[in-house]
Amino acid sequence: STYYNVKMEYTFFDDMYFFVNEIANTDGVGNQFNVVYGDGEMLNLFGELSVELSDELNIRLEANYYDYVMYDQAKPWHKPNYDLTFSARYDLRDKIILQGDLFMSGRRWIKPPMRYEDHVKLEGYADANLGLEYRYSKVLSGYLKFQNLLGNNYSIYNNYPVYGLHAYLGITYAF
Repeated sequence: STYYNVKMEYTFFDDMYFFVNEIANTDGVGNQFNVVYGDGEMLNLFGELSVELSDELNIRLEANYYDYVMYDQAKPWHKPNYDLTFSARYDLRDKIILQGDLFMSGRRWIKPPMRYEDHVKLEGYADANLGLEYRYSKVLSGYLKFQNLLGNNYSIYNNYPVYGLHAYLGITYAF
C-alpha cells in the first residue's frame, strides 16, 4: 500500500520563539541560550510518502521546506530552511527488526553574541542511524542502535556539537 500527503501552509505568526546564544554567564563559552520572540510570516511546503513494499519492508520519505519573512528579527534564529527524513524498516518474521534512518537539515542562522556581524550561517547537516531489535517474546526484546554513522561533527544549535558515532544497547520489557 502507498500513503502520501502534500501540504502548503502560509502562516502569520506573533511571538514565535527563537534561541540566541547567551555569553554573559558562561565564562565566554556561549553554550547557554536566551529566548527571543519574533513576528513574521512563514511558508511551509510539506511532502510525505510512505510505501509498504511487502509485509516485511516499509519505506518512508518526509520533507519540509521553510521560508520566513521576519518583521522584528534579522533572521529566524536556529530554524532550518529545510529538513528531510528517509526511513526504512524491515521486519523478519516479527522477531528481528532492522531500521535505518537518514536525516538532513538545511542551513540555519545564528545571532553571534559578541561579533560585529548581524548574523552567521550555521551549515546544514546529514546524519544516519541504524537499529536492530530482537523480539524474544511479546513482552521482552533487546536492541542495538548506532547513531551518527557518518561520524559527522555538526551542531544542531550553535556551540552544542553532537556526539560522533555512538551506540546504544538495551532491553525492553512491556507489562
